[in-house]
Amino acid sequence: MKWILGLLVVFGAATQANAQPLAPASGGETAAFLKCFFECKPGPSVQGVATFQEITTVMLTNQSPDPRFADVFYFTGKELCVAHSGIELSSVDLDELNVCHSLALAGVVPPPAGLVEIIVSDPSTGGPGDGVYAWGKNVLGKFRNDNPEPFEGRVIGVGKYECRLVPYEVQAAQAVSAKCQAPVEVNPILVEETDDPICNCNGDLDGSGSVNAFDVGIFGGCFGQLPVGPCAVADIDCDGVIGAADQAVLTCQFQGGLPDPACCP
Repeated sequence: MKWILGLLVVFGAATQANAQPLAPASGGETAAFLKCFFECKPGPSVQGVATFQEITTVMLTNQSPDPRFADVFYFTGKELCVAHSGIELSSVDLDELNVCHSLALAGVVPPPAGLVEIIVSDPSTGGPGDGVYAWGKNVLGKFRNDNPEPFEGRVIGVGKYECRLVPYEVQAAQAVSAKCQAPVEVNPILVEETDDPICNCNGDLDGSGSVNAFDVGIFGGCFGQLPVGPCAVADIDCDGVIGAADQAVLTCQFQGGLPDPACCP
């Protein structure tokens, strides 16, 4: 009788375990839903400009070989949804979001403390995206509200922490949408020079205002090299390679004598 009861207990436990949803296979975290706390402690006015004594930035890194999109929702400590930002994360990208200044410069009063809830998706499918991680950085000091770069202010202390990943069983979109109705759209302020570079596609490598033989000479010395140091300017189409594509742009602009964007791909 005891062994029959034992089998029934084991069978019941196995059946219960099988009833649980299985986590999908992943190269990182799937159904990425991240939460980070933030603090925006106001400080005294300096020369008529408001300041913060403590601010939070959130570093988002995409370790996936594919692009990701981060929907960032800002909540007060009382669970009131006040704003939303969209951040595009290219492959192997790093962006640092200044939470307090993003809100303040958009006209939203930053709460003294709150949460950012981040839903990561795959732009190609619209479904959840994996491989994105986030860290928070609390910075103490004195920071003008009109300057979003913290380290151009007075820094007296920095604390860092890893943002929490909410388990895949939680339906992120439903959880956030239940609390967040028509939030204010906020332009994300990215600091520490982590915003994605803009390609100027400029064949005027020496900055003279025209595309001439001097630029051709600079390009010739950098052809086939890595776009670093003095040769960084020779990657004209910003694809990470100094090669035939750059040469084609340079030749086209050389013929016109000007860094004409019409020559760019």
